[in-house]
Amino acid sequence: MRQGGMRLMCKANVGSCNVFRYGEQFKFGMYLEDAYGKGTAEALQQKSREITKFSDIRIKEMIEYYNKLLTNLK
Repeated sequence: MRQGGMRLMCKANVGSCNVFRYGEQFKFGMYLEDAYGKGTAEALQQKSREITKFSDIRIKEMIEYYNKLLTNLK
């Protein structure tokens, strides 16, 4: 899976929505459709069922990439 797809799956949600409203998956799916185009929610649902195996080198690259993103947030 490309990093762009991983970023789509990592959106923040309010704690009360996750606990008391079960994450409001339907509303979030509608948001994804509006923000990223029709079919995005379904594509991510299909991706969530795939098994992905990363090589050690790829994992290290991903760690470096996301550490840089974190550094830029600080």
